[in-house]
Amino acid sequence: MIRVKLLCILVTLCLLCGAAGAQSLSSVLVESPKCAVDCLLGLLSDQAFEGKDQSMLCEDKKFAQAIGNCLTDKCTMRQTMSMDERRYRFCGMKPTDLRAEFWIGTIIMATLASIFFACRMVAKVVLSLPWGVDDSLTVLSMAFMMTFFVILQILITVALGGEMWYLSDYQVTTGLQASNDSHVLFFFLEIFYIVTLAIIKSAILCFFLRIFPDDKFRVMAKCTLVFNALIGIIFFILTFFQTHPLTLFWEGWQKKAARRHIVDGTTRLTIPHGGLNLLLDIWMIVLPLTQLWEVGLKLKKKLGVIAMFSVGILLDSNQRAKVHDLVKY
Repeated sequence: MIRVKLLCILVTLCLLCGAAGAQSLSSVLVESPKCAVDCLLGLLSDQAFEGKDQSMLCEDKKFAQAIGNCLTDKCTMRQTMSMDERRYRFCGMKPTDLRAEFWIGTIIMATLASIFFACRMVAKVVLSLPWGVDDSLTVLSMAFMMTFFVILQILITVALGGEMWYLSDYQVTTGLQASNDSHVLFFFLEIFYIVTLAIIKSAILCFFLRIFPDDKFRVMAKCTLVFNALIGIIFFILTFFQTHPLTLFWEGWQKKAARRHIVDGTTRLTIPHGGLNLLLDIWMIVLPLTQLWEVGLKLKKKLGVIAMFSVGILLDSNQRAKVHDLVKY
């Protein structure tokens, strides 16, 4: 029966696409699994897509979404990925490869962070400045951030930034699971991101406590410090419960029933974490400005100091973009 269906599709699309496109389409369909052929048969008989030629189908976003939804429901993840690769070849599209951009971007950010950290440490030694809790937290955050950076580089080397259908099952799983460890790379990445973010914000708040003597301000800063610590601790714990069992996080991508569970578990963790940190970023920008305006400096110098402390707006913008992408996803 499947052969008859396949023949019907080929004949129909040969008439629609012409001889030049029919040969490549024929090879794509012959190589496709039954679930994918069933999806194509059903969609091509749909009034919304009936009569469209090859170029029209390739450019039709609704067709791409419909075939994607059908493949997700009826096929395994590997079959869906393979069909996606054939769709790219059939439509003459170039596969996405962002590994170079990811690598360059992370290298630049890690280099800048290292330079600023080194400048701070040199200033501490040369100027004989007292060592504070904020300095210790800065050193700790730097250690966590460098570990985060190393894991990210491994992920870029293994899988991150490229099309999944170019990767073997082993590569995809290795991208989620460390080959010589029972833990997962992406899982580690989440852990280090949550912990590093909490430590960095704690270091900034401790710095505020060291330079601003106002009692009311110090109470607000300490409350903010506790709130930030609670966010870090709670989400650190919740990371271990985003999927059940935890191994589903790196093995479940091949299981149809588990895929939605993995996405839902990850989304329930990342969106609240991103939203709370966005609010915290805004509050931590406003907090020191209430004190800086009362500093006994000339207006020009006062505005310069306020501008320096307002650099956090860049972090806030990044956090807003992240939350927006998470909600959209």
